[in-house]
Amino acid sequence: MSAQRASITQIPVRYAGGGAKIHKIPDTQTDFDVVVVGGVSATALTKFWQNDHIHEQVALVTPQTKYLNSELYHMVNISAVKILAYETDSVAAQVNASSKIVYTKVKQFKPDENKVVLDNGKEYTYRALVVQNGLEQKSEFIEGLKELEDEHRSGVFVHLADSKFRIDKNHYHGWQHFHGDLIYYQPKRPMKDEGLNFFLFYYEHLLR
Repeated sequence: MSAQRASITQIPVRYAGGGAKIHKIPDTQTDFDVVVVGGVSATALTKFWQNDHIHEQVALVTPQTKYLNSELYHMVNISAVKILAYETDSVAAQVNASSKIVYTKVKQFKPDENKVVLDNGKEYTYRALVVQNGLEQKSEFIEGLKELEDEHRSGVFVHLADSKFRIDKNHYHGWQHFHGDLIYYQPKRPMKDEGLNFFLFYYEHLLR
């Protein structure tokens, strides 16, 4: 994989010649064919529609301007992929002005009225609503883990795809564990444990 930042769809929005004329959605518009709510998947879906020349009027409601390719966490953590690829291009670089991008969250859903109320106070109506909440990753979700991480900052390592800066901390920590107990936490099953068992093998059999 290239060291370039990962494009969400791998198809650039604007070509060298400028491409066809874009019919921009007015800033004042509040009624849409489709309202899409979410993060990186919602952004990718909106862009796929644009690539397929689906001419519905779409509003993308997303809280961040950039996202992390969480599926690359393991590969970046072992230097198989450069850290630059861990962060996507900006949402605006992927979704052109033929769809409306709103950087905020939804405060309230009103399905009986085909309406969403946004944190910025605006209300959008729609014919179809797509909600892709995704997975929010925080160490606070495991009781006591955030406090443990803060208290023993140099000796506690949490594998989360919440920040590209966490990679710098997690990347080399196994090399420094030459003695003493290694406590390995794994959530109760059933669970989807992509990569977790590898890290246990990595620590115990490759680094000791």
